[in-house]
Amino acid sequence: NAEEGASDLAACLPCPTHSSTAGRTLTAQSGGCICEPGYYDQSLDQRDGVPPNCQPCPPGTECDYYGAKLLSLPLAVGHFRPTNSSIDVQRCPDAETPEVSGCRGGNTSNGGCAQSLTGVFCMLCDRSSVSGLRVFYAGASQGYGVMSRAPAECRDCELLYTSQETLTLGAVLLTGVLLVAMASLRCSKEHWGSLRRRHLSNSGRLWSVAGIPGKLKILVGFFMIVTRIETVYGVVLPAAVLALLNIFRVAVSLGFESLSASFDCLGVGGYVTRLTVWIALPAGSVVVIVAAVAVWLRWHDSLSRRSLVSHALPLVLQGFFIFYPIVTNVAFEVFSCYEFSEGAWLRADVSIECNTPAHSRARLLAWTAIVLYPIGMLALNAGLLFTARHTIHGDAAPTVLSEAIAFLYQEYEPVFFWWELIEMARRFVLVGAFMLVW
Repeated sequence: NAEEGASDLAACLPCPTHSSTAGRTLTAQSGGCICEPGYYDQSLDQRDGVPPNCQPCPPGTECDYYGAKLLSLPLAVGHFRPTNSSIDVQRCPDAETPEVSGCRGGNTSNGGCAQSLTGVFCMLCDRSSVSGLRVFYAGASQGYGVMSRAPAECRDCELLYTSQETLTLGAVLLTGVLLVAMASLRCSKEHWGSLRRRHLSNSGRLWSVAGIPGKLKILVGFFMIVTRIETVYGVVLPAAVLALLNIFRVAVSLGFESLSASFDCLGVGGYVTRLTVWIALPAGSVVVIVAAVAVWLRWHDSLSRRSLVSHALPLVLQGFFIFYPIVTNVAFEVFSCYEFSEGAWLRADVSIECNTPAHSRARLLAWTAIVLYPIGMLALNAGLLFTARHTIHGDAAPTVLSEAIAFLYQEYEPVFFWWELIEMARRFVLVGAFMLVW
């Protein structure tokens, strides 16, 4: 009622739709109306006397009270919006287990992120809240059963370098390397030759007859694809499945997926660093393999071009089999972004806003990786198989090259000797190319 001295109901003005005075009396202006539960005031004009513009609360918010406003709209646990003026509320990737999600909800100014977290979906460390400390982002651990669950948080880098698990693993690996080195040094050339003739021939025959190489290739290829389902296809998986896949994800990536925290602590974290590592790793592995085999052959006085190809090329091809889908997936991650009405951010690194100069530089590096490895490895294997095709078909005597690349065709009938190329293309599409259309 805006009229002075009026005391009848005819002088009262109705509140805007889905709003009321909530039982308050002597409200002289329509601005005294507030939105009903389930609705929020979308107006950004907070001046007195401005009537509310009440709209239904979007999913992922909790506005079951009178007077909810856009700028202070509380979020449900496991949900995020990029700004306080945004109505684009989305479910956080770690919301499957709400109690460990970094998106804590509420109406805080940092998008409802847990303490020390910030950024899109609360997946970055808030450096201003941990001044003086070197920290890294640790995502929520989706434990299941006897596996413990850990919340998303920023952790002190000192914990990473001094953790007992890290030290123990390092000690075990170092011990293993020393034992292998000592055993190799103790074996004389003659003893090594007798061991090789007596044991390796039998085990190799059993290995081939049982079809173990083919079964291992299928198994490894399967886990390389299945551990990327959530990333490539955006499928929300149950906590039990995530806990199991996380175990295989670290194993399939040769443990390098867990090095992101170390890069963060060194101040060089992020997608670009991770992709650079995966670009350099296959090439570095080839150099190490060739050098190690050359040293081994030289020690046995049998170093030659033929022996080097015979011993090193199979190991190189097996290494490429492991690296191929990993590098493919990491490179294609540059094309997948979290989309909000206010903008888009790279899924693999939310510190990079999509369609910006930083994103363009990352894309250039990714295309370099795609040409070098997914396309390059496919072309390399095709060239090797084409060169050895007559020997594989049985039209010519076996050569050093045909025996060295047996890893590519030995599990298939001679007429289908090129089938490994189809398998590579399948992995290329399932763990890489789908990122372009998803």
